[in-house]
Amino acid sequence: MREKWQAKLAMWGERQDDKTNHLHGRAKYFYYVMALITLLCFSVLLVKIVTYEAGASEDSGTGKKSELSLGESSIQMISRKYNPNNHYLEILVQVQQEVVDLNKHTEVLVTEGEKKQRLAKKWIQVTDQYYVLSIPNVPQDWSVMFIDVGVIVMPENQAVEVDLDNLLGDTSGEKQKNDTTIYQDLWTVTREKTTTQQNLEPQSEPSYVIKYSELEIKESNKKLKEINQYIKELEKEIKKVEEKIKTLEGEKRYQISSEMEKTDQAILRFEGQIDAAQNKIISETEAGKELQEKINKLKLRQEDQRKLLKEEKK
Repeated sequence: MREKWQAKLAMWGERQDDKTNHLHGRAKYFYYVMALITLLCFSVLLVKIVTYEAGASEDSGTGKKSELSLGESSIQMISRKYNPNNHYLEILVQVQQEVVDLNKHTEVLVTEGEKKQRLAKKWIQVTDQYYVLSIPNVPQDWSVMFIDVGVIVMPENQAVEVDLDNLLGDTSGEKQKNDTTIYQDLWTVTREKTTTQQNLEPQSEPSYVIKYSELEIKESNKKLKEINQYIKELEKEIKKVEEKIKTLEGEKRYQISSEMEKTDQAILRFEGQIDAAQNKIISETEAGKELQEKINKLKLRQEDQRKLLKEEKK
């Protein structure tokens, strides 16, 4: 009897050992799976971090690629030049807006990307739409710059103190503070994508005004030419429609009453087209006059700045 119980105890012990070995095997498998999942998650996280860092340093480019829409203003970098000999960086910026608002102005902050160091700069408005961002003493080993751009809309007829360091340099978008509205976004400027110019030097404000007024004069002359061409096309279209009306008036002599009624309706539509075209000619002519006046004022300002430069050289 005792031997029989000892045999049963031995068999039960063997079964327990089998279960333990089986559980250990499953536990080991479970830990392997969890380790693999953890590794995969870490890899995905690492990829996201690396991608984000790469995206943050992606160059904003120039021209249309760099365009920022801030409120009703469209802002873009036209050109970027850097002189490695004197560590001077200069950026030409264009600010376009439909209506000139005296309560609205554009500001920038410049931060070196590696050490997050705020850099001294000059922000010079040289024409209605062109600004020069002048950055002297750029760190010799710079690789990326971050430029916060803000359009600040002040309360009408009120003077408000604006602390740029607090208003800009945070998150992009629209912000409100002390009845002041700030529209903000960011440019990334990399050294690799910036044109090198060995003889680039900071210039005086009159020199910038003379130089970039000429650029705006050329653009205005181009627009003026387009306006005049458009007016000529409208005048040609009016003559074509007038001929159609003349033809329809002649056909009425041979038409019955119902046909004449349809012809009169067609003539009314054509006359409406002529009125619309004539109104367009009036508005385009007025725009052309304003553009020519702007060109004349730019040329006058150039002359005044040239006189100022001559006086400075004396």
